[in-house]
Amino acid sequence: MDQHGYRPKNPSSLGIRRFCLSAVGVALLAYVYLQIPTAVSADLLALWMAGHVHSTGNPELVYPPVNQLFTMLPSEGWFPILQELGVSGYVFPYLYPPLWAALAAPLTMAADFTTFQAVAAVLNPFLLTGCVVAAWRLAGSGWDLGPFVIVGMAVLLTSSVGSVALYQNQPQILVAFLTLWAIERTEKGHPATGGLLLALAAAIKIYPVLYVVFWIASRQYRAAFVFLLAGAFLGGLSVYLCGWPLHAQFLELLGSISRTAMLTNYSYIWESVVGALIYPEAIQSVIPHPVNPGDPALVGWHILSKSPSLTVVFHVAQLVAIASFAVAFRHSSGSQTRALLWASAFATLSLLGPMSWSYHYISVVAFAPCILHGYGWRRGGLMLVGFVLLTTPHVRLILPTGSYPTPELSRLLQFIGTLAVSLLAYALFRLRKTAVAVHASTG
Repeated sequence: MDQHGYRPKNPSSLGIRRFCLSAVGVALLAYVYLQIPTAVSADLLALWMAGHVHSTGNPELVYPPVNQLFTMLPSEGWFPILQELGVSGYVFPYLYPPLWAALAAPLTMAADFTTFQAVAAVLNPFLLTGCVVAAWRLAGSGWDLGPFVIVGMAVLLTSSVGSVALYQNQPQILVAFLTLWAIERTEKGHPATGGLLLALAAAIKIYPVLYVVFWIASRQYRAAFVFLLAGAFLGGLSVYLCGWPLHAQFLELLGSISRTAMLTNYSYIWESVVGALIYPEAIQSVIPHPVNPGDPALVGWHILSKSPSLTVVFHVAQLVAIASFAVAFRHSSGSQTRALLWASAFATLSLLGPMSWSYHYISVVAFAPCILHGYGWRRGGLMLVGFVLLTTPHVRLILPTGSYPTPELSRLLQFIGTLAVSLLAYALFRLRKTAVAVHASTG
């Protein structure tokens, strides 16, 4: 065994390794599927509800009323429907483009939410695994696929990055899958497929459109062109199916989100961390309403109105980051030297963006095995264990502040998680710089 991985020298050790890998793989799958019965899937419920109200001729109920600040509360018109369905617990608003509400509408007429949830619960673990496979293909690691996937999935499932996504059946899993495979297909010589996949990802959550800048910088013009064509088609289809008023409401909602800093345990973003530090007196509490009057009270969260100066500073910071990465992509050579550059770019743009949750970093943590490969088992292992401990959903249980989400606790957990992701991104970027140096010295 060396610092970069283990390669057996005889059939006996190969059999032992395959048995161990199989056992660990089965344990990971068992862990995932044991969580399915307890999953709340509030994020997935938002998509189902948007499709349901759209199918019943009530498109005005798709999005919540737009206020100055984004409260993360759904439309009040949803509650009578949810009561009839027997839903309880948290209900979050629909935040995706109108296209998906229209496409989900016939599905909600054919299947109830329980069926919708069951299908997603089966598919999402496979999609999450596919994210790690794409990272392995991009990184060109000296590891075999099996160990790479097991390490990647172990970090995803034990941190809030993957576990919260599976618990909520978050559509972000699909976005990360599409994004990583878009990059992989493009790097492997299939730019048309890559452009189409990234257009689908951007049609679900808008921010992947920023990655086209890096395609243009690295001279992947065909992928960027196909992205623009596919994106224009999907945008036109959305307007055709839903009409412009619903899109105008969606754009107003995005404006409300951009004005709001979210202070929660699982929102990892520097703008909110800094905003809460500078303007603690402006923090507001949001208490969600139970679906049924007899349901137990729900624990809320906290929000903060961003000052214009704070917004401008982070807009400029993100623009500088985009320009800096574009220069790095322009001077990069080879898919292996770009792989960890992509991971660092994914993390940096989300960390500097307007609102990012833990599961926005799936496409970053998928590259976690590269930390072991690049820094060695001891140092790299400590780094990954530290990342998991700082981002596990149970971190609040070991803190002296208690487990109730007070503003102080939310700020602390948000800072810890944001710092952990930032350090992981920096560690991956350093590995990229080493890879570039090795490539230059041996080329």
